[in-house]
Amino acid sequence: MISISLCMVVKNNEDTLNESLKSCKGIIDEIIIVDLGSTDKTIDIAKTFTDNFYEFDPNETELNAKNFACRIATCDYIFWLNPQDIIYEEARKEINKLKSTLSPNFDYLTMNYNTRPSNHREIRLFKKTPNFDWNNLYNNKEKINKEIIDTDITIHKKNQNLDPVKTFQEANDLYENNQFFQALTKYKSLLENNDIDIEYKIYICGILSDYYLSHNKMEKALKFILKSFEYSTPRAEFCCRLGFYFFIENKIKQAKYWYKLATNLEKPEDKYGFLDDAYWTWSPYMQLSMCYIRQEDYERAYKYNEKALQLNPDSEQLLNNKIFLETRMDSLISP
Repeated sequence: MISISLCMVVKNNEDTLNESLKSCKGIIDEIIIVDLGSTDKTIDIAKTFTDNFYEFDPNETELNAKNFACRIATCDYIFWLNPQDIIYEEARKEINKLKSTLSPNFDYLTMNYNTRPSNHREIRLFKKTPNFDWNNLYNNKEKINKEIIDTDITIHKKNQNLDPVKTFQEANDLYENNQFFQALTKYKSLLENNDIDIEYKIYICGILSDYYLSHNKMEKALKFILKSFEYSTPRAEFCCRLGFYFFIENKIKQAKYWYKLATNLEKPEDKYGFLDDAYWTWSPYMQLSMCYIRQEDYERAYKYNEKALQLNPDSEQLLNNKIFLETRMDSLISP
């Protein structure tokens, strides 16, 4: 497994530095921070994360500060991050995977940089060398006869002025146009954004869990179902999703528990029109009926299907279920 030094040059970045460094937790082995004359709380924040903090002559160029940081790093590879950059969970997982699988033949690894409005690719992880020089890298001299790998990892630049609701709308547009990777990346970034209402986060958990359920990625689906409980008490939507998760896993007892819980919940205020009435009315009764069908308990299945029909009398599926269940019960009574 390779070791990684995080190197960073800072100056008056108190608004973003804490979140940026926190996002690196668990993926790096050493933090090197060089300061170019901060006058705000940047220095105090930096020192809570590392003892490898250096005050550099503010009259020096940023490139010289970057070279200094990279040359005193002690790990196998250097990971470069700007103090406005954020690494979200999926990227952290991929970087950790790289640490144990990366061939030592690779000198440079590029990552996507989401800077809004334009995204591009940058070298972010590179092998530690004694005489590394950023000037040579910019002039492509460092890359001659070097092995470079392009990764799918994305680094996000935190924009203090970015409207999270606009990002949510952009994610919805991407999702509706089947651009799932980009949409899911935006949705997940919003879950880590403290500036967006909790109701949005709960709704996003539903989108993500439904996506993973539909793609049979059950553990990821479960993760986002349970994550919704971090923001509020269980909602009927997520009780039903959890019931469906257990139903697919053929754990019918657990499935029935969550569907029954959904039928007993009081619907909260719907601030943004995110709540789905089906989950708060007829759907959990229909799903309970399906659970009892799975157990061949047709009388109870019929009872719950009837409750669902009372709330949704025009449902073709429920009417077909009624006919099926009546046929099954008649066959059991007939000699």
